[in-house]
Amino acid sequence: MKKICFLFLLAYSTFATAYAQQKVAAIPTMDKKAIEATALKMFAGMRASDSAMVRSVLAPGARLVSVGTAPDGDVKTTEMPFGKFLTAIGTPHAEIWDERISNGKAEVDGDLGTYWCQYAFYVGNKFSHCGVDAFQLIRTKKGWQIFQVTDTRRKENCNLVAATPVK
Repeated sequence: MKKICFLFLLAYSTFATAYAQQKVAAIPTMDKKAIEATALKMFAGMRASDSAMVRSVLAPGARLVSVGTAPDGDVKTTEMPFGKFLTAIGTPHAEIWDERISNGKAEVDGDLGTYWCQYAFYVGNKFSHCGVDAFQLIRTKKGWQIFQVTDTRRKENCNLVAATPVK
């Protein structure tokens, strides 16, 4: 009888451990999909000139920072207030602002998420520039929200073929 109880407990603990590991592994996968969906919603809002859609994925005090080389050769950061960015998105413009992304990857650790992707930016059908977007997100009661976007910008060495429009 002791052997049967021992075997039952051993089988149960093995099953429970495997089930718990699967469940824990599924949470980051769901979070990664939600993080990616949040970033894609921002791009969709840009494409639709819908500043309210973009605002809906932003945490209060969100920042927009660009990394680039100054005329003197020093690498510097430049911050644009998100309010100014939202005004630009919502102001009518003749052509669609189309940020096409590729190679996106989400990561998560607890309540911190990141989304990193390459992009090619088009105004209408005309190529403007390319680079990398690095999103920082936090988990809130509303879901994942962006608290910072940092990007690089260049006109050379762009992988334009892989970048597809976000819809």
